[in-house]
Amino acid sequence: MTTTSPGRQTTTALTVPAYLRGETVGDRLIPFAGRGRDAGFRAPDPVTVLDRLPLGDPERMRDLYALTTDDVIDCLAALGPRLALSENALLQEALAHAADWSDLPPSVLRGCYERLPEFFAPDAVREIAEQAVGTAALDGWARVRTTDGWRASVRAVGSRAVHIIAGNSPEIAALTIIRNAVTRGDAIVKSPSNDPLTALAIARTLAATAPDHPLTRHLAVAYWKGGDERIERALYRPENVEKIVAWGGFASVRHVTRYIQPGLELISLDPKLSATVIGPEAFADSAAMARTARLAAVDVGALNQLGCFNARVIYAVTGRDEAGLRRAGEWAELLHQEVQRLPGHLSSRAKRFDPDLRAGLLALRAAPDWYRVTGGRADEGAVIVSLTGEPVAFHTSLSGRVANVVPVDGPEDAVRAMTSATQTVGVYPDSLKERLRDLVPLYGVQRLVSLGHATRFRPELPQDAMEPLRRMVKWIVDETYDEPAEVPETAEVAEVTEVAAAPVSPCPVVTRLTGAFDHHDPEFTPEIAHQVHQALREQGRVARTEAYGGAWVLSRYQDVLRALTEDGTFSSGSGIFFPRAEGTPRFAPLEYDPPEHTFFRALMRPAFVRAQVARLAPRVREVVSGLVAPLVSRGGGDLVRELCTPLPLVVLGLAVGFTEEAQRRLRDLTRNMWARMPKDGSAAGFWPQMEELLQSEIRQARKRDGGDFLARLVRAERAGRPLTDAELRVMLVGFAVGGHQTTLNALAHLLWTLAGDRALQDRLRDRPELMPAAAEEALRLWTPADHSTRVTTREVEIDGVTIPAGDRVILLTGAANRDPAVFPDPAEFRLDRPPNLHLTFGRGIHFCIGAPLARLEFRLVLEELSRHAPYTLTATPTRFYENGRHLALDGLQVRFG
Repeated sequence: MTTTSPGRQTTTALTVPAYLRGETVGDRLIPFAGRGRDAGFRAPDPVTVLDRLPLGDPERMRDLYALTTDDVIDCLAALGPRLALSENALLQEALAHAADWSDLPPSVLRGCYERLPEFFAPDAVREIAEQAVGTAALDGWARVRTTDGWRASVRAVGSRAVHIIAGNSPEIAALTIIRNAVTRGDAIVKSPSNDPLTALAIARTLAATAPDHPLTRHLAVAYWKGGDERIERALYRPENVEKIVAWGGFASVRHVTRYIQPGLELISLDPKLSATVIGPEAFADSAAMARTARLAAVDVGALNQLGCFNARVIYAVTGRDEAGLRRAGEWAELLHQEVQRLPGHLSSRAKRFDPDLRAGLLALRAAPDWYRVTGGRADEGAVIVSLTGEPVAFHTSLSGRVANVVPVDGPEDAVRAMTSATQTVGVYPDSLKERLRDLVPLYGVQRLVSLGHATRFRPELPQDAMEPLRRMVKWIVDETYDEPAEVPETAEVAEVTEVAAAPVSPCPVVTRLTGAFDHHDPEFTPEIAHQVHQALREQGRVARTEAYGGAWVLSRYQDVLRALTEDGTFSSGSGIFFPRAEGTPRFAPLEYDPPEHTFFRALMRPAFVRAQVARLAPRVREVVSGLVAPLVSRGGGDLVRELCTPLPLVVLGLAVGFTEEAQRRLRDLTRNMWARMPKDGSAAGFWPQMEELLQSEIRQARKRDGGDFLARLVRAERAGRPLTDAELRVMLVGFAVGGHQTTLNALAHLLWTLAGDRALQDRLRDRPELMPAAAEEALRLWTPADHSTRVTTREVEIDGVTIPAGDRVILLTGAANRDPAVFPDPAEFRLDRPPNLHLTFGRGIHFCIGAPLARLEFRLVLEELSRHAPYTLTATPTRFYENGRHLALDGLQVRFG
């Protein structure tokens, strides 16, 4: 079936049925014009389904009110995996047609559809419920604390609502259905003409997943042309609906405002404009300019600049003198280049470039004394520099990846240009954001965000200067008045279930390091690190930092595990320490890829095989006893300095053959290396000293008769020739550093935990079979090496994010070891985690060869200490990171008895 219009024939073979509370209705079809070429479709005549759209009797909402947040989460969790694009034919159909309807290019659209299951993940839904409304009031009557002798309870109950959604992203349909489920509402979703299939596909998948669930029975999806009075005059009445949630432009709101009356509320998520303010620090040098241009490019180009949160006008604090205008022009060129480099799933050339905007760019080129235009000749996007100090006249219409850079003398000049129509302001640096955050709200700004993160939408946070979910529910109050004497204060307090408080603003340091991860930042302490890890896990599977040349950041268990095991894709051959002073050698075998890795590991592993470790056990026990005895006899001491530090070094001597001199010097040399490696331009300040010690060990081992491991190693051959000193040194430094650093720090944290928990000590003393579990839990909870890095050998896609070949990737092992998806109650020290699949020792070909020996040391220390009186802390130790990654204690003063 086709319809025709002058110069155009519109195909309407596509059928878009209606979905009415579990039933798909596809009869009595009439044609509708969509958007784009050949984009018409047929849908049920809305008049024929009008009587089935509203719920009718409000008492039918009882089944929704009986649901708990857990019930909602379980239902959506079951739905999420079935929305995988590769498996869902309905979503595949939606994507296929959206390529014509949507202004988004196919690559960006596909990325949006592939991300849909993430929205339905249990943690994501729970966070929306807890932060945006509060589960206490959603799940029942929440008692309110009072001080004057009366009692009250409140409950958030779902509303009957029409959702007029926008079609610029399929994620809006998913978010709408999730919000309706969280609030236990009865929803009529009016599909947009440029995406009539996505909400329908999700609803039909829900019906197939949970056909009899209340969430299925309280969802309807249909299409009618906005402004159709036959439908809207009958539907938009308080007896039918209580809320209208309208996304999109003025047209979508204009249709409904005439119907607003007491009992029918409009929640308008109207489009706004966003801006950027970039401080002078961004223009201090070429590196800063390049870094900020990359960040700003994401704010401009993500989702092809179709979102309210995309940057359009960028105020650059370069100054307006000749030098400042020149810097602004140079930065604009960098910005244009970076926009063109954005990955295809994030941004690409506009499908339909605005012809009026094209004409505007042409006009600006003709006025070079006032404007400079970079790019735009092929509709690929452009950057306009306003030499006038003001945005271009058509700045509100900027689209297609076109940005307007406005040089200003100070950030206050930018603030004065903002209004209540300014939604998001991206700011660089974060210190400037903190300066502006109490000022810009006075001008109407609704959201401040670190540069490069403007397009990160957080559904659990306020939106458009309001909390839409708190408006989507009805807040019901139950008040009870008793005589004060009959309401004992203690009883009242005991009964109170607090209504969820507004979300607490995160620590600025955590916010800054989450948005721009930097493990060498002086404020990246272990306490801050755990909060940063959590924030990174929650915000998504892949993060980006521009520190030290840039890297991708993985924080969730499944992704870190993948990178550890897929060594062919995630290479460690460029080194796992980042940044790294030039001239620092690689440490074998961890910093080598096959076949070199295979060679080195085969030579090194024999020192730590289980049989060899078993043979060493009696001697290690003697060492442990010898170190603990003086501590006990004195009644206490420093467990880090007197036990945790010397033990792995002495054991390393037993296992490998390091001399006593090496055992004495290795710790100081390692400290020096960690202190200088990330900040020195070259390794001259630390490697020659380490190299001299290792070379001395090689010379002495060659003089021995081969009775110890090292004496045998120096006599090994490679392809018929003796090993070179350089080959021996990279293995010895691997032994020396890896062989004591991890064990020292993990053991120190294990003992720190025990010293603060007398009951845990008693439990291990009574049940020594739990000692291995205690060691594993310390390795997980206090991950001694917070992270490592890899470099991709090919393009990799994770969760819709494409990581190019040759990019560095940071694997946050410490964050993965606290991923609640794998470890329930991840911040607790628990002995009942069968199995404790932590990643501290790595996985795959790089699994720590010294793990059996380290575990032996932990067990023997716990056994020895259990023979003596309990020990308690006498001073609070300081925890810190060496080299930005090694979790350490500066001491551990304890008293026995």
